[in-house]
Amino acid sequence: MKLASSPVNRISLGVQSFDDKLLKKIGRTHTEAQVYRAIERLSAAGFENITIDLIYGLPNQTMEMVERDVKKFLDLNLPHVALYSLILEDHTIFMNRQRRGHLRLPSDERNADMYEYIVDTLTSNGYSHYEVSNFGKIGYESKHNLTYWDNAEYYGIGAGAS
Repeated sequence: MKLASSPVNRISLGVQSFDDKLLKKIGRTHTEAQVYRAIERLSAAGFENITIDLIYGLPNQTMEMVERDVKKFLDLNLPHVALYSLILEDHTIFMNRQRRGHLRLPSDERNADMYEYIVDTLTSNGYSHYEVSNFGKIGYESKHNLTYWDNAEYYGIGAGAS
């Protein structure tokens, strides 16, 4: 059975950023070009409900970089995006670098500016801001996210499922 003909109704890609230099700095092995190829292949396979995850507040990330990432997302005309602020967790490379003073993150004020820009830009381009980090065109809101926040039961399948 092909995935496109299965009950799977959404494909999510962890893009994080479209900036190749930034991706390399945060330890990601994919490139912007690979993201575009993956989306093209998914579309060609019949998937219409494609979402990507982006992160803002990354080390050395500027407002201009966030603006470019949001523009590139909008240019793709995908129905959904999740934009997460970087959160440092204990026992991670980023937290260890931060504790040693080797991680230059945007200030809290700059992070707030980034979030405000994201919300304003996406909502003015027809995306519903239905959750803190999630934006979708009408009818493309994540059923899982809405179910999760309603504390309803759901099934998790896959390596990262819980």
